[in-house]
Amino acid sequence: MNSINKILAVSIFVGGLLTVGCQKSEVQPVKVQTGEDHTACQMPNRDEVATKSANPNEAPPIERIKNPPGEKPKDMILIKGGKFKMGSDHGMPHEAPVHEVTIAAFWMDKHEVTVAEFEKFVKETGYVTEGEKIGWSGVFSITEGWTKCDKVSWRNPDCGDKKPNPNEPVSQVSWNDAVAYAKWIGKRLPTEAEFEYAARGGLDQNEYAWGNELKPNGKPVANWWQGTFPRNDLKEDGFHGRAPVMSFAPNGYGLYDVAGNVWEWTEDWYEEDYYKWGKTDNPTGAAKGDEKVIRGGSWLCAENYCTNYRAAGRSKTPTDSSLNNVGFRLVRDE
Repeated sequence: MNSINKILAVSIFVGGLLTVGCQKSEVQPVKVQTGEDHTACQMPNRDEVATKSANPNEAPPIERIKNPPGEKPKDMILIKGGKFKMGSDHGMPHEAPVHEVTIAAFWMDKHEVTVAEFEKFVKETGYVTEGEKIGWSGVFSITEGWTKCDKVSWRNPDCGDKKPNPNEPVSQVSWNDAVAYAKWIGKRLPTEAEFEYAARGGLDQNEYAWGNELKPNGKPVANWWQGTFPRNDLKEDGFHGRAPVMSFAPNGYGLYDVAGNVWEWTEDWYEEDYYKWGKTDNPTGAAKGDEKVIRGGSWLCAENYCTNYRAAGRSKTPTDSSLNNVGFRLVRDE
């Protein structure tokens, strides 16, 4: 079977309920422990454009996109440079060890790129996303779980004809789609370290972007799955699925939705033990890989599953993955 037809899917036992991702005939059930880190459903890297490095080493310096001198970019927040403790020693193994990292100043989008913003890009350039070219993608629905859906795209990310809210994060966009948008608008994807530094909002080594309590005053302050995934969504945060950007209070740096809503693409190739050997001065990830790091968790993360709304949470997926819980935001250098 060639790579176009292979599907990397995840079958998950949670509380005795089996949910199968993408294509049922080609996967075997995998038992998942509470809190285990999964994207839930991953698309194949069909073109196999990169291979994991046998001898891990640093990625070359990323192309820095400088902000015009003296200009304050619209809807971006200046994140001042500094040091912080990255990772967690009590989470998943690939989040350890905690290590001090130095980050240079940069500007970051205050919210995820929206459907309306991506639509403007498409109208001006005629761009066609990878998912549209392939013809199908993975979709999670409250009633059916993960399914394979034909002719789904950023225009109808949840399958069928229903259009997304123009002010919600664009989804069903691959890493390559995000990079194409970034080049068009004159920005770049954040590194993994930049994302965590910004997401923490100055709360060094706190569990969440807002502090150490998941539900301050008993209420969720981000868009994640309350209840037992995937059986029931209690909707305590007010949403089934994606929420319009800025629906919740920002973190200490003024950034919205750095936890939950949709996973966000980063620049870095994923390497499980990168924290053990990677550089600590503006790290840019491994030199090669077959999956990119995604950050922030999504509306599918629950207390019994994933929990990657934590500030240190990290996962990965192939560059051509496009799902209805994955989006992005961009940065520029000061």
